[in-house]
Amino acid sequence: MDILTISNLAAARALDGVYVFEITPNGYVREDGEQVVAVVGDFEMGPVDTVLSIGSAKEFARKLGGYGSAPSGGEDSWRGYSGFRALSGKQWPGLRAVRASRTGMAQATVRIPVVSSVADPAADGVDLVVKAKWKGNYGNSIRVTSSAASDSSLDDGFKIVANFRDRNETWDNLTPGMSSAEIAAINNASELIEVSFEDNDDTIKGAWPLTSALSGGSDGTPLLVSWTNALTLLAARREVKLMFTAEPDGTTVTWSALNAHIKSLLTGNGAAPFKMAIVSGPEDQEEGAVASAMADLRSDRIVYAWPWRRQNFPDASPLHQDGKLSVPANAAVACALANIDPVYDPASIYGTRFINACTTGLEFEDLSRDDYVSANSHGICALEFDPDTGYRVVNGVTTSLQAGLEPIHRRRLADFFLTSIARALKPYQNLPITKSWKDDIVGVITDFLETQMRDISGIPARLLGYELDIVNVNDSASEAQGVFNILLRCRIPASARSIVLLGEIGTNVRVAVLEQDAA
Repeated sequence: MDILTISNLAAARALDGVYVFEITPNGYVREDGEQVVAVVGDFEMGPVDTVLSIGSAKEFARKLGGYGSAPSGGEDSWRGYSGFRALSGKQWPGLRAVRASRTGMAQATVRIPVVSSVADPAADGVDLVVKAKWKGNYGNSIRVTSSAASDSSLDDGFKIVANFRDRNETWDNLTPGMSSAEIAAINNASELIEVSFEDNDDTIKGAWPLTSALSGGSDGTPLLVSWTNALTLLAARREVKLMFTAEPDGTTVTWSALNAHIKSLLTGNGAAPFKMAIVSGPEDQEEGAVASAMADLRSDRIVYAWPWRRQNFPDASPLHQDGKLSVPANAAVACALANIDPVYDPASIYGTRFINACTTGLEFEDLSRDDYVSANSHGICALEFDPDTGYRVVNGVTTSLQAGLEPIHRRRLADFFLTSIARALKPYQNLPITKSWKDDIVGVITDFLETQMRDISGIPARLLGYELDIVNVNDSASEAQGVFNILLRCRIPASARSIVLLGEIGTNVRVAVLEQDAA
């Protein structure tokens, strides 16, 4: 009999033979990636305080809005565009989004008479109650058209068509006698509305087809606590590595308050481990104000992206003549960090490629070299247009000039090694501390580190050298207490921040190779 591979040990008992049962090692180290980004915003629609998985800007617009017309108050109050402005065109390997709630939010609704109490005094009238799927002012833009084969009788059912901007949903075969399960199926499947039937002795059914507008929807008033709750919710998600916020209301919720909360989440007691945040400030923030704000936020887990820019959005052209809207820089920087390997500096050509790929028609105020030098000294992650490479992060650092804090890519690499190895050690917890146990742990760690010292699939080596010590950091007393220490020293690559070309060019320059050739 040939050798067989089996998926469980019980299969080997069916017949004598030689079987192969492959067991994944307990301590196998999986690379802890950094692809998942999370955003909190005062978005137009969708559930509040709920983490949604988003695959594209188009899906974002469908679930959370992004194509709304402006309410009164000018461009800064375009809540309908808040998500679109931050995310349109971005290339996200993984995105989580949370819509912050507001106080006083209300669902738009309309009652459509479907059975008239006048036609049959002995029977109750019935209304079809249609509500917007989510709370918010956007629901007032939903229109519902009801029609039936016969206006005089709905025994054979009727249908409704819900319309919201360029989206339409059709629901057939509705009857007042529908079961709760049938109604629930519609409500679960629809992205625009919820329906129910309610008795109404005063209802009078008019002529159909009838188009009805929903009303009573309200956005309410933004609250700081709603934003902070949403940020806390995201910070608790293990898969989220990078967080940023879409622009806040600016009157009741400010950038400074949100950024302060983000810092407490990432650096305070009980902080969410191994995460980073990309923050911004108000659109008109001058460099001096940015530097002042950054002083309070200084951390190697916080990237302060600046300045704002105007970006081309074709869908904005009906509302803005030039089709350009102002957007904070944090979304573009988050896009770059989400897509590049942690070994790369976001200021490198690899970060530049992703910023260029996810942005079109950028415009922002030209900054001088002195501006960028000052920004660098304050740890500000500044954008620049380079005619040779395109839009890029100039310094790509937040804190390299402050003792004890690391540039972005070094912080990310350190997190990569620590989280990858630490999670692989979980299966060894609470097992007897024996020689074989120690050998297994050392083997797991060294196998992983050796692979990181080689170029893999075009990604340069993330590690130049390492030392692993379990001898000098442990003794019988510590082991007796159940504590086992592992000292790991890793040398990671530096970033070529400044390339200095020493040029000596002239007719009298001695070039050793040429002199030798002449001889």
